[in-house]
This record gives sequence, C-alpha cells and structure tokens, in this order.
Amino acid sequence: MKPAFNYPLHFYAARDGESQDRLRSASGGIIPALGRYVLRHGGIVYGVRWNADFRAVMASATTEAEMDAFRGSKYVKAHISSEIYEDVVSQAATGRMVLFVGTPCQIAGLAARFESLPENLITVDLVCHGVSPESAFESELSHLRRWVRNFDDISFRRNDDNDFCLCFWREGKLIWARKSQAQAYFAAYLGNVNLSEACYKCPFARPERQGDLSVGDYIVGGTRNLSCLGVGTVKGKAFLDAVAAESETLCLEPRDYKERLTYAPALMEPAKPGNQHKTYLFLLKFLPAWLAVRLSLFGRLCSARLSLAVVSAKRRLGIKGRLFR
Repeated sequence: MKPAFNYPLHFYAARDGESQDRLRSASGGIIPALGRYVLRHGGIVYGVRWNADFRAVMASATTEAEMDAFRGSKYVKAHISSEIYEDVVSQAATGRMVLFVGTPCQIAGLAARFESLPENLITVDLVCHGVSPESAFESELSHLRRWVRNFDDISFRRNDDNDFCLCFWREGKLIWARKSQAQAYFAAYLGNVNLSEACYKCPFARPERQGDLSVGDYIVGGTRNLSCLGVGTVKGKAFLDAVAAESETLCLEPRDYKERLTYAPALMEPAKPGNQHKTYLFLLKFLPAWLAVRLSLFGRLCSARLSLAVVSAKRRLGIKGRLFR
C-alpha cells in the first residue's frame, strides 16, 4: 500500500515516569512506555539497537531487557533487512500485537508489504530531521577507537548532563564524552553537513504523518525532556488510551499541534544542506569521512572547544561572569 498521511487527530506533550526512569531516553521516554504495554500483552516490539559491531540495526524484542537496547537516539542510518520486514508481516498475520517504531521512510517500507495495515500492527513514526550514512559513522568510530576502547554502549542523547553529547560507556560508567558542538561527527549531523543525500529531499518531512502515533522531542520555548506525541489514526488513539489506562506514570497534556510546528525542521520541510556540506562532499572524494568532516568544520570545532575550555576553567576557578574583558 502507498503511504497514507494524516494530520494528527490529537496531540500531546508527554512523558513517562520520573527523570531517573528516563535517564537513557532522548526525551520523554514514551516509546518504552508503549513497548512495555505491548510486551505485557504478549506482543512483540521492533526498534533500533546497536549490534555487536556498533552498527545501528532494526531488531525485535520480546522482553523488557531486549527492548531496553532501543532506548536513546542513534544518529545514523539504521540497517533494516528484508528479513525484519518479513518477520513483522509474519508476526502480524498471527494476530499477535506488534509495535513497529521507525523513521517515516522505514514505516513506508513496511507499509509497502501490506494491502492494508492490520489492526494488531501499531506503527510509530519518529520525527526525524535526517540520518547520516552508515559509512560516515563507521569511519568516525574507527577513528575514535584509537583512543576509546573496550566500550559496550554509545549514546548521543540522555536525560542528564550528557544530553547532546557523544558518549562511550563501559558497564554503565562513562569513559569518554564530548559535547555535540565540539565533536566532529555530531556537529556535522546537527548542522546538516553529513546527512544522507536523500534526507535533503525527504517527502515525509511534513505536518501530516504516516504512523498511528508520531513521537519526537517536544521543542517549544526551551522545553526539555518531554516528548511530542501525535495521534494519527483512530487505531492509534484506541491503543494510546489502553496504554494510559494501565499506566500510573504516563503523563499526557493536550497541546495545540501548531505550537510544535513553529519548530519547522522535520515537520514542515526537509533539512537544508549546511554551509560546509559542499566542502565536505568534495573532501570526501579524497579523504576518509572522519578527516573530511574535521577539515570541513575546522573553524567551528576550534571555536566550540575553546568556548568549552573557558567555561571549564571558570568553573574550576569559581569565576562568575566573563573571564576576559
């Protein structure tokens, strides 16, 4: 079937549980709340996790422990195999409750395998401003492995001081971190420098959404650690009502969707190439991605690292206000 776009029937600012419970989530922790409901009712959840080689892959989960690996944003194009799509179709055919969480293009890829989406298949599309190619992240990771080793997790977003920070973890302990504006790959991603070329022409970057539910950051007036939650279908509303009825921690505050649309990227138009995008593509012809992105953003990275160094020095010295006048 072709993608069906729906303007949200309902829209919420949402979160689940206390901040400590959402520590590893990117914003309001809504996806885990939805997933737990599905698992409690014998269903299966599909989402993106890191594999053993730290490649972002679409996978399935039938336990909370397996689903926990889906937490947090992976700012790289996720690999989704035809076998995964076939498994979703197979599981849905049994009548089992299925929750599929993915980017709009992944939802479209799944919908193409059905004449009509079954009632027991709930789709959640993520508000996505774009993804970087797998090759770009693989190059970055190979470069960083020279200094960072024996890690077992990577995060870009968290509900703590390491939000918007590329972090490497070992057994739950932070072993390396760098703020997004000072980290080459992350700064390029946020600045639309190293996105996949298709993302600059994304047909899904629009207010109307494909999923039964649509989830992203709630970005209005500096709001943090909240999710925006759009309900696109009657099926989605029935599912969300069922989740809310069983949850003591899910908080849903009705809001005006137009308020969220004021943050235009991803919901109004595709990402526009960053100022250094053409330079990056040119350098990429001759250099590995990790080096091309550093040369492209050299001035910006130097400025960001200097600013962070000044802030750190002020904190250590207990200085308030400007360090230099």
